[in-house]
Amino acid sequence: MAGFMKLVAVLAALVFVLTLPATILAFDIGQVLFSEDRIKPILVDQLAASDELRQTLVTNFLSGSGAGPTTPGQFDLARAAKSLSPGQAMELTNLLLPEEWFREQIGGVVASLYAWIDGDQARPQLTIDLRPLKERLLNGGARQLMQLLIDSWPQCLPGQNSQLEQAMLSSKPPPILYCKPPSSLHDIYTERTSIWLTNGARAMPETISLAGEGASASAGPDLTELKDRIHLIRDLARWAWMIPASLFGVIMALAIRSWPGLTRWWGIPLAVAGIFSLLPTPFAKAFEGRLLRELGPGEALPPFVKDALVSAAGGIRVAVLQALAAQAIILVLLGAGLVVVGWLLGRRGLDRRPVRVDSAGSGFPPGLVEQLPASDSQPQAEDLAERPTGIFG
Repeated sequence: MAGFMKLVAVLAALVFVLTLPATILAFDIGQVLFSEDRIKPILVDQLAASDELRQTLVTNFLSGSGAGPTTPGQFDLARAAKSLSPGQAMELTNLLLPEEWFREQIGGVVASLYAWIDGDQARPQLTIDLRPLKERLLNGGARQLMQLLIDSWPQCLPGQNSQLEQAMLSSKPPPILYCKPPSSLHDIYTERTSIWLTNGARAMPETISLAGEGASASAGPDLTELKDRIHLIRDLARWAWMIPASLFGVIMALAIRSWPGLTRWWGIPLAVAGIFSLLPTPFAKAFEGRLLRELGPGEALPPFVKDALVSAAGGIRVAVLQALAAQAIILVLLGAGLVVVGWLLGRRGLDRRPVRVDSAGSGFPPGLVEQLPASDSQPQAEDLAERPTGIFG
């Protein structure tokens, strides 16, 4: 029976070693993903450092928020900005979406998302404040924008020059031909197009929803179900480590009968589990790439939020692995410390082991007596069993 109980204890220790690293990893991921204070700096730092993302937002905002049908020649900013040099594109981005404003908007979006997760809102209120963008366009930014675009375009052909000359004689907005007019028309053409762009900027909304205008009330149940799943995943990640930890009680009941036994049965699994917790580190980046490739599109979250998570995946991975490495080192040190303490207790027990004596000729009653520390002239017997002591005896 004792052998069977020890076998079950060994199996419990193996389950502990195999499951604790996974639950610790889940805990660390949850502590990063579900903590606004930890995820916000990661997202803000990673996305603010992406000039390409800011340039994309400039194009999307201005292309989708202008005066609509009144734009001359159906102005397309993406096409207009195609000839910009990298330096000009960066100048345009800094003009309309400075980094400090961009960081504030990302922080606001993250705060709104976590307010939805922990609140009673049916849908997350994910919005971008366009008022600074409008103010820059209305206060000279429109002219700087058109100047940058016009200077990047190729020279107009003779037929295009004639078309622009005729347009300058009318009061209508000049056509956007995506070509640079001759020097005689350059200033007036820039001025007229700047006035048109300024008028279009006045029609821009002050905020834009990242959830999209097509969001309807019918999407409410899906988002409610998504929120419930997020809560479930967060709770599992937060408390799953308690399942393998509870196996220590099983091991204690089945196999531990002394303090040295406690240190061995707990110390070795803790140290091994700590070592196993470090195993995912070399494969984390490859797993992250595979996970992002398999992340299919859906309607539950806005595309901007998904793009944000993809862009910041590297920062999230680093934060998780740092926490995992620290916890793994603590487990290894704690387990090794328990093993060392158990070894020291075992050495002390060897020096003060009980021995069995017979009554004949010894002067002692039959039974167990304590043996004094061994000397060179009095070797110890190695086949004597250890007696349970303390609260486990």
